[in-house]
Amino acid sequence: MVEETVFPRVSVEMHGAIAVLRMCDSARRNAMSLAMGEAFDAAVRQLSAVADLRAIVLCGEGEAFSAGGDLNMLRDLRKMQSTEVVRFMRWYYDQFLQLHRVGVPVIAAVRGVAVGAGLALAVSCDMVVVDETARLAFNFLRIALHPGMASTVFVPRRVGHERAARLFYCADMFSGRDAATWGLVGEAVLREQVEARAMALAAQVAARGPVAVRELQRTMRPSEAELNAGLQREAEAQALCYQTDDYARGVEGVASKTSSVFHGK
Repeated sequence: MVEETVFPRVSVEMHGAIAVLRMCDSARRNAMSLAMGEAFDAAVRQLSAVADLRAIVLCGEGEAFSAGGDLNMLRDLRKMQSTEVVRFMRWYYDQFLQLHRVGVPVIAAVRGVAVGAGLALAVSCDMVVVDETARLAFNFLRIALHPGMASTVFVPRRVGHERAARLFYCADMFSGRDAATWGLVGEAVLREQVEARAMALAAQVAARGPVAVRELQRTMRPSEAELNAGLQREAEAQALCYQTDDYARGVEGVASKTSSVFHGK
């Protein structure tokens, strides 16, 4: 029997000891808005209270995993003071990344588009299954913004410094097949197979000793100190970027779907 709880923009389905956490704002390609963050927080709190939870599958509604930060939020951040921005960004990151404090492995099932903070959230998971034709990018620098959502912690751990540098600095789009080749994700499969494959991995995890699984998840993830240091550095760097004219040009370039020319101020 499948039990479902729906929060605004997020749903939780329980399949025995496996939870499917789904971002549900397909009209905006599951953009990570403030409302999405609040719903995500509520859903994760519910999962934290499930005593027999053994694995989580994270996915997006429709034909996208997540298009990353909400455009209106990105515009509003330019109006805030730097110290306020740092506090806000730490809170915003935590709405999503606290998923990994539930204590069970999380498998991201990525179909379609996953860019910016959306892709960063996916690769923060313990395992990732991706649509081989997915369109992926760490596109932060395309809007003159330092990467965030702990991507500077997790991406080098997955692919090493050189590949991470190319992904961040060049900010190019790449496919799910490329991501698997580089080791950024575990495997790339046909789009229609993504969620089934993620569920199969979750079932394997759920069949293992739950105490050992939870302890292993703690062992393999970055320490809280490492994660907090990375998030703080990202938040401070982003606060600086939000004040630049280049950032304003970049955001409006995204809105108008045009390329931006940056001037270093």
